Amino acid sequence: MSAPSVCRQLKSVHLLTAFGWLLIAVVGCSSDQPVAAPAAQTAASGEGVMANPLPPGSSSTGQAQSGSASAWKFTERTATSGIVFAYRNGEEAGNFSILESLGGGVAVLDLDADGVDDVCAAGGGSFDGRRILPLPTGLFRGIRDWKFRDVSEVAGISTTAFYSHGIARTDFDLDGFSDVLVTGYGGLQLYRNCGDGTFELQSDSCGLDDRQWSSSAAWGDLNSDSERLIDGRKRINQMPLGAAALAGTTYPIEREFTAQLLGFEGICQNSLDAVSDRDFAIEFASSASLLMMHLSRMSEEIILWMSAQFGFVVVPDRFCTGSSIMPQKKNPDVPELIRGKSGRANGNLISLLTLMKGQPLAYNKDNQEDKEPLFDSADTLRDTLRIFADMVPHIQVKADTMRAAALQGFATATDLADYLVKKGLPFRDAHEAVAHAVKACSNKGCDLSDLSLTDLRAACDLGEKSNLIGEDAFQVLTLEGSVNSRNHIGGTAPEQVKKAIAAYRKNLG
Repeated sequence: MSAPSVCRQLKSVHLLTAFGWLLIAVVGCSSDQPVAAPAAQTAASGEGVMANPLPPGSSSTGQAQSGSASAWKFTERTATSGIVFAYRNGEEAGNFSILESLGGGVAVLDLDADGVDDVCAAGGGSFDGRRILPLPTGLFRGIRDWKFRDVSEVAGISTTAFYSHGIARTDFDLDGFSDVLVTGYGGLQLYRNCGDGTFELQSDSCGLDDRQWSSSAAWGDLNSDSERLIDGRKRINQMPLGAAALAGTTYPIEREFTAQLLGFEGICQNSLDAVSDRDFAIEFASSASLLMMHLSRMSEEIILWMSAQFGFVVVPDRFCTGSSIMPQKKNPDVPELIRGKSGRANGNLISLLTLMKGQPLAYNKDNQEDKEPLFDSADTLRDTLRIFADMVPHIQVKADTMRAAALQGFATATDLADYLVKKGLPFRDAHEAVAHAVKACSNKGCDLSDLSLTDLRAACDLGEKSNLIGEDAFQVLTLEGSVNSRNHIGGTAPEQVKKAIAAYRKNLG
């Protein structure tokens, strides 16, 4: 939901098991001593959450000494770390369901921006057959030297309303402090990091109201393409379990209740269709190819804009390569690769459609060929979005060059025609008058806005209707006037552009 987080560097991931987790520290094979903590700013060991935080965005994380992969090993540090936490589920109560096969999630974050990683873990819960019994989330502040302190209650993040599974972190409000998303059976909880060691629950206020069961957490972007995927999920997310190989099962099952437990929108109503169609794969591949097509078109614009003929933008060197024979040339590798990958996604869609078009009903061995195009589309789309989101915020725009280009080709000629129509002249006559004016300017080598009022009237050749053109005509003949005149939703006026940006930012959280 990009959050802008896809552009951010991911921190290290720690493993959480079903009944507890181990905090692991990397140490050198030549020594059993842990890698030394950075010398800069050792945190105080007070009881509060915050202790001598660095300014937001700063980091004092130390670097391990270089060495080969074989020079590392792991040492178990749970007992001395100060982390006393266990992920709980219904197994201990003798109640088993699909939930008991899932481990919990963990997020590594720097909650107080002190340069030391902290740990947040899903609490889990138990299930007695009909009721979900939640257990609190754990938050442990790192205080260096492989020591942690439980600050869950102090921070106000421990209370949970459901059986939690997943944890994700990002700085969704760009204030320099990591925020936390908790997922699970029954809903989502989004906690805003206030920066003072406490968190505020923001799920309701930001519109994050999802009551479906989920076991993992991630951040993404909301736009028309993502909405298409979300809408498709409602049709795709139908449980086939119980359809068996063809005609259902003779075992006493409750498909609706099972679908509810597993987080499906509903159940497949026709067993024959459930085991034979691949509509779910085709619909996803279709949405993926459409999204890739949009990314390809945007990439094509970037490729043209950074060419010598346009020179509108500069793409950072890390997304480009130099030419093998022209030292002055910079090739837009990432946009070109994205443009090429769109053909890959289109091919996967055609492959799936071709696979299914000649099949009779029921399962056929042909369907073993459905995995490769589906998974390839998913991987291609994920990787493309990640690198595209990393590239776009770092593109530099040459505003002066773009303005000079916009002034070429009599870009405001249509504005003059619209001006004459508003004065009462039929559009056909206005169109002809502007054509005469453009021809006159072409012969003089000037723009429409460069003409005097007398010359403009003469150039339009309107005869007795020349007085329709007044001094106010020049307000629409300037580039700024042309842009400002389109002041409506979706228009180019700066006021409307600012409103659109604000609306997208609101949707992003």
